[in-house]
Amino acid sequence: MVKRKKIISNLDTIDKIAKLQQKQIQNREQKPKINQSEATKKVGKDFGRCSGIASKILETFKPHFASHYDEKVSNRIRARIVKIFKTISPEFAGNKQLIQGNVKLLKGFRFNAAKAIDSLLLQLPEYTIQDANQIQIEFQPAGTDTMFKVVENATASIIRLSVYNMDLDDKHDEIVHANALSISLADTFAGAKLKVPLQLTGNRLVLVVMSLNYFKTDFESENKKHKAAEIVFANKFRNGLEIPFIEIPVQAPPVKNDPQGIDWELG
Repeated sequence: MVKRKKIISNLDTIDKIAKLQQKQIQNREQKPKINQSEATKKVGKDFGRCSGIASKILETFKPHFASHYDEKVSNRIRARIVKIFKTISPEFAGNKQLIQGNVKLLKGFRFNAAKAIDSLLLQLPEYTIQDANQIQIEFQPAGTDTMFKVVENATASIIRLSVYNMDLDDKHDEIVHANALSISLADTFAGAKLKVPLQLTGNRLVLVVMSLNYFKTDFESENKKHKAAEIVFANKFRNGLEIPFIEIPVQAPPVKNDPQGIDWELG
C-alpha cells in the first residue's frame, strides 16, 4: 500500500513538472518579439560601412605607424569616418556612401595621436593634380634648421609617403608607396619632387599619408616624440576633377512670434 502511494506521489510530481514546463513554453511563445526599428537597422548598416572603410585605411597605411601607434587608433579612425557620414543627408540613411560626405575631414588624422606632423616638419609640401592622372608632391628648397624641428643628436630626417587611391564605384583601388626620402640635417635641402601616377576615372578618394622620423647616427629614433604619421591630403575626384562638398544648410526651427512684434531686416 505504501509502495502504491509512493508511485502515485511520484506521478503527481512528474505531472506538475510537465505542466510547469508547458506553461513556461507558452509564456515564451506569447512574449512579443522585439523587432529593430527601420531607423535602427539603417544606422547599423551605415556603421558597418564606416567600419569597413576604416579597416581598409588602417591596413593600407599600417607601414607608417605600426611601430608607434596608440591602441585606440582603430576606434579613432572609425569615429572620423562616422563624422563624415553625419555630413550626408539623413534621407540616405542606410545607404550612405563615402563620396557623398565631406571627406576633407580625414585630413589631419594622426596615426600617432600625440604628435602632429607639422610640429616636426615645419615646411609642408605642395600637392597638385596634373593631367587628371597624376598627383605631384613637391618640397621647396629650404634650410634644414627652418624645415625640421631640431632634435638632439639627430643627423637626418626620414620622410615616407604613401598614396591610397580608393575606387568609390568598384574595388579597383590603387596603393603607391614611395621610397623613403632621407634628408641630411647638416646640409641645405635642395628640394624634392614626387610624381605619382594615378587612375582617376570614375569616382575616387585620394588619401596621402606622410610619416616622419629622425636618424640618430645610424639608427632610427624609437622615441614617439620624434615620430609622426598623418593624413596630409584627402580629396574626392570624378574623372580627374575635384568634387567640392556642398554642405546641406541647416534650417532654423520655426519660432512663434508676437503678432504685434516687428521683424528684423536680414542682410
